[in-house]
Amino acid sequence: PGSLLLFVGILSAPCNVEERMILRRTWLRSPAFQQQSAAAGPVADFAFFVGVAGGALRVCDRLLQDMVR
Repeated sequence: PGSLLLFVGILSAPCNVEERMILRRTWLRSPAFQQQSAAAGPVADFAFFVGVAGGALRVCDRLLQDMVR
């Protein structure tokens, strides 16, 4: 497989489901994030890092729904 040139880590709060969907539908669909060919994978990849502030361990139901998408 091809070499990954760029990794984008995106920090997000648990309930920012809509914001994550906007990113997925817009710039995360750019050609860099798409598989270039069967032999070479994408040149860029991303991941959402979802956390909560203040040590709270409560997880939103919407976050669980978002993980399934």
